[in-house]
Amino acid sequence: MRWLLLAGRRALLREPLQLLIAVAGIALGVAVVVAVDVANRAARDALDDAVTRVAGAATYQVVPAGDDLPESVYRRLRVRVGVARAMPVVSGDVTVAGRRYRLLGIDPLVAGPFRTGVGAEADAPLAPMLVHGDRIAVTTATARALGVARGDVLWLDAAGGRHRVRVERVLATVGGRLDGVILTDIAAAQELLDRVGRLSRIDLIADAATAARVRGALPPGVRLFPAGQRRAGLAGMTRAFHVNLRAMSLLALAVGLFLVLNTMSFLVVRRRGMLATLRAVGATRGQVVVQVLADAARLAAAGTLLGLPLGAGLGVGLSGLVATTVDRLYLSIPTVDPWQPTALVAGALLGLAGPLAAALPAALEAAGVTPRAGLARAHLEARAWRSASRMAAAGVLAGVAGTVVILRTSGLIGGFAGLFAVILGSALLAPAWVRLAARVGGVAGPLGWRLAVRGASASLSRTGVAVAALSVAVATVIGVATMIGSFRTSVVDWLDASLRSDLYIDADAGVPARFAERVKVMPGVARVTRGARRRLAVADGEITVRGVSVTAADRRAYPVVRGGPDTWRAFSEGRAVLLSEPLAARLGRGPGDALTLPSLDGPETVKVAGVYRDYANVRGTVLMRLGLFRRFWGVARLDGIGVVAAPGTDVAALAARVRARLPAGATLVDNATVRRRSLAVFDQTFRVTRVLQLLAAVVAFVGVLGALMALQLERVREFAVLRALGLTRRGLAGQVLAQSGFLGVAAGIWAVPLGLVLAWLLVAVINRRAFGWGLVLELQPAALAQGVALAVAAAVLAAAWPAWRLARQIPAAGLRGD
Repeated sequence: MRWLLLAGRRALLREPLQLLIAVAGIALGVAVVVAVDVANRAARDALDDAVTRVAGAATYQVVPAGDDLPESVYRRLRVRVGVARAMPVVSGDVTVAGRRYRLLGIDPLVAGPFRTGVGAEADAPLAPMLVHGDRIAVTTATARALGVARGDVLWLDAAGGRHRVRVERVLATVGGRLDGVILTDIAAAQELLDRVGRLSRIDLIADAATAARVRGALPPGVRLFPAGQRRAGLAGMTRAFHVNLRAMSLLALAVGLFLVLNTMSFLVVRRRGMLATLRAVGATRGQVVVQVLADAARLAAAGTLLGLPLGAGLGVGLSGLVATTVDRLYLSIPTVDPWQPTALVAGALLGLAGPLAAALPAALEAAGVTPRAGLARAHLEARAWRSASRMAAAGVLAGVAGTVVILRTSGLIGGFAGLFAVILGSALLAPAWVRLAARVGGVAGPLGWRLAVRGASASLSRTGVAVAALSVAVATVIGVATMIGSFRTSVVDWLDASLRSDLYIDADAGVPARFAERVKVMPGVARVTRGARRRLAVADGEITVRGVSVTAADRRAYPVVRGGPDTWRAFSEGRAVLLSEPLAARLGRGPGDALTLPSLDGPETVKVAGVYRDYANVRGTVLMRLGLFRRFWGVARLDGIGVVAAPGTDVAALAARVRARLPAGATLVDNATVRRRSLAVFDQTFRVTRVLQLLAAVVAFVGVLGALMALQLERVREFAVLRALGLTRRGLAGQVLAQSGFLGVAAGIWAVPLGLVLAWLLVAVINRRAFGWGLVLELQPAALAQGVALAVAAAVLAAAWPAWRLARQIPAAGLRGD
């Protein structure tokens, strides 16, 4: 047995470049899986950190129907109800050195039982934070990011003002908890956020009986929720990133598995002669299988050892992109540890088990062939031709099964299962496609071209697997590029319809409603639109309610995708509301359904008039008439005002006049700026996807490079015969490049329909089931052309070195042994 293993090792070392490419392909596949898992872990850690910031050790939370709670609610719970463990909280976003942080105001005297993940230093006396209203505490990681230490001064931008604070404490935390949070006394937070006398929420540690007493003592519009429901709401905020990264990681895994299968199949096919000889001299079938698996294990171990550290480093880079996106849109991501055990285990399983699983069927097939048949190339190709028809039938069945799963299920698991069944079906159909393409492409043309095309068909055992792997990789690139392009086109169209005003006034703290009237009478103003927003805690998590003043001219900004002829009339009369697509999908509501919202006077039930398209909020929005909004929540302040300039007005001059009268805390931006910022957010969101798309292309190129190089080098004797018959070196090189080019074209053409199907699945199935967004599939000619070009370039580049090597070889050397 030892001599068999030694023979296998020598066979691997005989082609060092092939060995290097095979190891590199496995390493890249492992690296992509590890990197994506590390990045996904970073996003999950950010969510856990955010949950700690929001809930801490609280079991219940008292939340308002609007933005704030009166302080009197806290006094009522402590004095009348007798809740011992209750903590008032004031929170809001602030900006420090251009980066957003969460300011958390707490009462240090009652905060002890609510602390989680905070080290011993946090137990030091908090009196300085009570005596001095300008003192804050930050974690070690936050202090390092800001470049500050205890006693240093910081400037916070909050509520339209700039405030000077001093770092009183640097807290040691456990597991990155509270990174990105600035702690201060609750009174100081109320001053900084311009919320004196108001609270964001009240945290409670209570049992069910105490919670029942609290619920009975709350005023109308104030609700009590278990902390777990708030956790579910926060989980939905980052769902987009989890699904996005998970989809790309699964696609990368599929590409990696196909390429590993490709590599190992070539390993076994190239050894059929050697394995047949070993069988002829006495080796058993079991010993042949063990030898192949041992060599596969060597490749797997080498690729995994290289791929794990490469993936960890790549994961840090991807986490940086995810951190930038999530920080801009939702919350801060703590420092990333690249050595995530789950990521490393997943990568190791792929790197070690994948090659072995891929090599086992080919090894069993090779071991089952008689020595005489194994030495005959014609026997192998005859079997490949016969199996192509069976594989095509299996491919059709896989595609049909995937379609049935997609149509009969409604969840993401069913969507992903159907997607991968379609990919598998396409790969199984690839050998039959190569045979058909060769039959059509080899009919006409120069003799060299016809020889090249027919040679590709004659080597179906090699070319079928290579085209399948390359087409799946290229189809992934096409599908993702088409999905992103379609999504961007939909967003651009939505922005063009939504941005109806020339100028926008935005104020998180709100501006008086009378300011809109003052703007309306300014010279050059045709009309103004008004908007107010509230975030409400409901049983299904947190939802956003927006009240707007909508005229007939403004309705294009809210394109209704589901509704009836009476939709806008019911909305304008305040009899019904509109739901955005994500919210309608999340709540399972549609036109004609009822929706209950917490108002200041208690629960209010409204009718849903329709569903409209909105890409601004992944969690969804309830849109209602501004008058109805004020009736429910009695708010006299606006957080958004749109200004439409009269025809012929100088918008820049109008902006200067409006800006001169802006109240404190309000900002003014023009239409073009809003559009540019919105698209920048979109591009930032999909930057990680584009990087993973590029990685999938690199993995594909490396895998196909090894496969096609092995294919050409295996035909040394065939090419030597052609050289002996008079074919020139240039003609031989052209023959090699032509055959590889044909395979690249075949893979590229086969990848186009598969890529479009993948794009449709990503747009119409995965995205809709994940987020509820309706997108229009837009063909991207550039993406299709780039996909075909990638396939041809990969194939031709893979053949460049074999063409050069074979052209320089002396025919006698290639014929030696014949």
